[in-house]
Amino acid sequence: MKGFHNGAIGLRHLRLIKTVASEGSLVRAAPVLHLTQSALSHQLLRIEEEVGTRLFLRTRRSMQLTPAGRRLLTTAENVFNELDAAARDLAAMNGLPSATLRVSTECTTCYHWLPSVVAALNRKFPSVEVEINIEATRRPLQALLSGELDAAIVYSERSDRRLVFRNIFRDELVIIASPKHPISRKRYISAADFAGETLLYYGGVDDESSVARDIIAPAGIRLGKLKKVPLTDAMIEMVKAGQGISMIANWSAIPYVKSGELAAVRLTRKGIFRDWKLALRASQAGCDYLVAFGNLLAKESSPAKAARSAKISG
Repeated sequence: MKGFHNGAIGLRHLRLIKTVASEGSLVRAAPVLHLTQSALSHQLLRIEEEVGTRLFLRTRRSMQLTPAGRRLLTTAENVFNELDAAARDLAAMNGLPSATLRVSTECTTCYHWLPSVVAALNRKFPSVEVEINIEATRRPLQALLSGELDAAIVYSERSDRRLVFRNIFRDELVIIASPKHPISRKRYISAADFAGETLLYYGGVDDESSVARDIIAPAGIRLGKLKKVPLTDAMIEMVKAGQGISMIANWSAIPYVKSGELAAVRLTRKGIFRDWKLALRASQAGCDYLVAFGNLLAKESSPAKAARSAKISG
């Protein structure tokens, strides 16, 4: 492997391998690396020429690591973890913040309560600077694996030895409606109750309504309308105005229900629940401020407090 002897394989090449591996395809990895797909493909071929072997097996849908690729990925992870540790140590020696915690969540409504948890963490660890990355909301686990994040608050999970997940709280998804809407008087809503209704849901370009996909469609029920709304706050205002019904987390609906602006009704007899977790890279799972961050999320976050108050059980 001539590349390691003449210096042709450097940090940017290791980062490229790490990002392609975590994203799983050139299409998804290219924007993360600020490259075109063509340029990324060309650079990867150059690296493989330098090391003298294939690093990925290319299929139509994904990029699979070869044994040589897995070995280089391990090297890349070790190198970047050491660089992060060195940066923290040097910053501390210079009296600068000793660490930066980059965090994102899997739901935009979490950003309403996350700053209060960050403030509590700063009181315990004043030398830790927290950066909230909203851009990674739609791909938090991929961003965590690629090194863009240090922690992710998620309800999804994936089997990956590089990641660890810690349970932090459970929430319930409820249907919200105007208090004047007929469903506001129901104890719970079944698929049949959606017939002819306008269902609003938050989403981006590629998102779809999980209620429509998982509950309404399998029951053969036809909605009146299905509308995607790009902002959660706008969606709630539309529901308040009687322009449709929607689904949000119970803790997010509580203030509107208490003020009388909305009604919240359980979805299905047993309810629909999500188990939220703090996702970390396995190599950093024992870090003191990350452990403290998980403790604060489990005890002091608004969803955790709401769950304890409502004694939610699934």
